[in-house]
Amino acid sequence: GLFFCSMEFLLCSLNVVVIGYGGYLVMQDRMDYRDLLTFTLYITSFITPMRKLSSFSELFANGFAGLNRFVELMRTEPTLQDQENAQDLQAVKGEICVNDVSFSYDGDLAVLHNVSLQVSPGETVAVVGPSGGGKTTLCQLIPRFYEVTGGSITIDGVDVRDVTQKSLHKNIGIVQQDVFLFADTILENIRYGKPDATEAEVIEAAKKAEIYEDILAMPRGFDTYVGERGTLLSGGQKQRVAIARAIVNNPDIILADEPTGALDTETSVQVMDILKEISKDRLVIMVTHNPDIAEKYSTRIIRMLDGEITDDSSPLTKDEIAREQIKEKAKAEQEKKIKKPSMKIWTSFGLSLKNLFTKKGRTILTSFAGSIGIIGIALIFAVSQGMTTYIDTLQEDTLSSYPLTLEGQQMDMGSLLSTFMGQAQSGEEHENDKIYQKT
Repeated sequence: GLFFCSMEFLLCSLNVVVIGYGGYLVMQDRMDYRDLLTFTLYITSFITPMRKLSSFSELFANGFAGLNRFVELMRTEPTLQDQENAQDLQAVKGEICVNDVSFSYDGDLAVLHNVSLQVSPGETVAVVGPSGGGKTTLCQLIPRFYEVTGGSITIDGVDVRDVTQKSLHKNIGIVQQDVFLFADTILENIRYGKPDATEAEVIEAAKKAEIYEDILAMPRGFDTYVGERGTLLSGGQKQRVAIARAIVNNPDIILADEPTGALDTETSVQVMDILKEISKDRLVIMVTHNPDIAEKYSTRIIRMLDGEITDDSSPLTKDEIAREQIKEKAKAEQEKKIKKPSMKIWTSFGLSLKNLFTKKGRTILTSFAGSIGIIGIALIFAVSQGMTTYIDTLQEDTLSSYPLTLEGQQMDMGSLLSTFMGQAQSGEEHENDKIYQKT
C-alpha cells in the first residue's frame, strides 16, 4: 500500500543521502573515507529491521481487517430461528407431506403456487421440469432453508417449523450439483456430514459411495489433500465424496439436486447406480432435467411447470416404452410418406424476383456481375496477348525465310502478311515492289 511504498522510498533515499553527503565531506577533507564506510554499514544494519517492521505493520493491518470481517460474520444471527417450544425430530421414517405450499423469495413474486405432495418411505421420487419451474425451491423448503409463505411441510406428521433445525438437518442428507469441498483432507470432508463420526463410519460411508478404492489408490489415502474446492479430484470423485458426506450420518431422507448435471454420461451412470443402491431403505427426492434418468432410476415422477405440479405418475414399464417407440417409429415413417406440395412455376418465378430485389439479392447479383466482368476482361486480354504473340512469330519466320533490306520508306505490313498467308497468287507479283530488295 501507500505506507509500504513511502517507507521503502525513505529507506532507499537514506543510503543515497549518506553516500552522497559523505563523499562530499571526504572531498573537502572534512571526513575520512573509513568513517564513510562505517556510516554506510550502520545505515545498512538499520535499514534491514526497519523493512521487516514495515512489512509486519502492513500484514498486521490486513490481518486485523480480515479478523473484523470474520468476527462480524460469526456474530451474524440466522434469519430462521427455532421456535421456543421446538422439539428434536426423532425416529424418522421418511414420510413427507407438502400441504398447499406457496413461496416467494421477495414477498412479491410467487415461485410456488399451492403445491401439494405426499411421498412415502422407500420411494425414489424424480422431480422434473424446465428451469425456473420451482423444483430446487421445493427441495430447499423441506430442510427449512427458507420459510414457506403459505401452507405447511410435515415429516412423519410433524411440521418442520416445530422441530429444531439441528435435528432436522441431521436426518436429511443433501447432494448438490455444485459440490463444495473444503481445502482439507478427504477424511475431514466426509466427516463434515457428521463432525463426531469415527474413522470406521467414514470408511463405511466411502464404501457405500464407491469411492473407497479410489481413496486407497491415492498417495496418502484418506489423508490426501483435495485442494481448494476439490480441484485435485475429478468430477466423479468429488460427487462421490459428496454422497459419502451425505450418508455418513445415515439419514432417512436424501435430497439430490441435479447430482449428474456436471458429469459425463459414463460417470452419471455410476453416480445414479450408487444413489439407486443407497435408496433401498431411504426416501430419495431427486431433481433432474434428464427424462431418461427419471424413467430409469425413479419409482415416481413429479413434473413441475411455473411453480405448480402438472403431473404425478409412475415411470413407464418396459412394455410401455416399447409401445411408445413403435408409435414414434410409425409416426416418423408416416411423415416421410407425406409429400410436400409442388410449387407452381409462376409462384417460383415471383419469389425469385422478390428475392432478387432484396438487399441480399442485390448484393449477390452485383457480385455475380462483377465476377462476369472480371472474367471477360481476362479473356479479352488473353486473346489479345495470343494474337500479338502469333503475329510476332509469323513476322520472325517470314524475315528468316526471305532476308530483306529495308529502304528508307514505310513498310506495308498488310501486303507482307497477305503474301505469306496465301492471299497473293505468286511471289512474282512482288518482284518489282520498291519496298523489297533481294540481297
